Amino acid sequence: LEDKGLSISPAEAADYFSRTEYPLAHANDVARNNIRAGILPPDSGHPRYNPHANDIDFQIDADLFGIVCPGMPFTAIRLAEVFGPMMSYGDGLYGGLFVAGMYSAAYFENDRAAVIEQGLKGIPAESQYAQLIRDVLEFYRKDSANWRGCWQMLEDKWAKTDLCPDGYNKPFNIDAKLNGGYVALALLYGEADFPKTLEIATRCGQDNDCNTSTAAGILGAMQGYSRIPRPFKVGIPVISEKPFLNTKYPFTTLNQTCKKLTEIIIRRNGGDVQRLGDREYFSVPVQSPPPPPSLEQFTENMMEDYKPGWIQLEKTRREKFQAALQQDFAKWSKGWTLSHCGTDMPPGLRETYAGRFDVFVTHPQDQNTPCALSWKGTLPPGNPQLRVTAAASDRDPGADWLLRVYVNDQKLDEKTVGLKDGAAEWHEYRFDLTPYAGQEVTIRLENAANGWNFEAAYWGKIEIAPGTNG
Repeated sequence: LEDKGLSISPAEAADYFSRTEYPLAHANDVARNNIRAGILPPDSGHPRYNPHANDIDFQIDADLFGIVCPGMPFTAIRLAEVFGPMMSYGDGLYGGLFVAGMYSAAYFENDRAAVIEQGLKGIPAESQYAQLIRDVLEFYRKDSANWRGCWQMLEDKWAKTDLCPDGYNKPFNIDAKLNGGYVALALLYGEADFPKTLEIATRCGQDNDCNTSTAAGILGAMQGYSRIPRPFKVGIPVISEKPFLNTKYPFTTLNQTCKKLTEIIIRRNGGDVQRLGDREYFSVPVQSPPPPPSLEQFTENMMEDYKPGWIQLEKTRREKFQAALQQDFAKWSKGWTLSHCGTDMPPGLRETYAGRFDVFVTHPQDQNTPCALSWKGTLPPGNPQLRVTAAASDRDPGADWLLRVYVNDQKLDEKTVGLKDGAAEWHEYRFDLTPYAGQEVTIRLENAANGWNFEAAYWGKIEIAPGTNG
């Protein structure tokens, strides 16, 4: 959103998502691998290609859209609809829309049940997700002091509906709607008390780190930062300047970025932001949620139909990913070929890395099988050189890899490519090819593991430079 603006397309969002390097699981992980393999939204989130389509993933991704759209649920949900189909379908998608709608409403609403009702307006009323949330509201209105009874109702009626491959017919449950029910339960029975809300969300179980965070965020939007109890804020200064994993954003910068987006969204929708003295005043346009999307539901029958395809899905993804990778490498490398490239970290083109543009990333296939970059041709006469510009990953202070150089299967040299003081540094290597001048040779560069700790190779340039005849 910061780079492309509010008109970002699903294809642009998918491209950004595919190039992220932070660890993921379930629907997000499958979706990112799908996109890298050329299976694009909405297929990347459809249960035909994503067995985790009903999982909690988008529900825990969608806070942002409500946070940057205070009191503007129409805009919040429309933004969420750009990103959600990348990794979700049906109730998996509706969980994200529900959360975005609640956050947006929370800025101007003190009634917790009303916040939940506002969230429901953005999803199909006949969906299972909406039915479950209505069950929570109904139970609360009948018995507002018995959160355990409400939890038991959810357990009895909804806990066995999880279609996640890891949770189907098992106690484990990462289903969006059940965990969304726990968020609603905690908000209602927590009585606007921060510690109590977080305790109930935690004690409900299942994906309780995520559910507790969602409930806390919505309650925080309702009450404002100043009313969040100090024990829940005291640690923020310690981490405020530390970037979140595999991103450029620390807490402070992220807040500033979200505020900037909010101001743009408010003005674009007819509102205004003014500064008077040391205070800012936000005039927010009144919005209603958009009409709910058409009903789609991932069913048990669909799961049975898609299962045979899921067995082949990993192979299909791997083949498509390698084909796309080879295509990109051919454009970048000008005459070199790529083989045995692993899928971690992930490989592929980067617009920029460590101050250098047009970078290609590779990774060993496994700890014992290096990725190989090969060139076959006739070297120029004189004193030709192989020139390589390379770097290591900056994701871990101990990250490094082995650069091995072979000519006609004979090792010419080996270098350890690492960091400098924990930061990425481009290394310029020169390998003398004079003994092979004028000959037809095969040159192989290997990105080999040095241990097994962030072994990606970042290639800035590979060049066979002509020598002199003197």
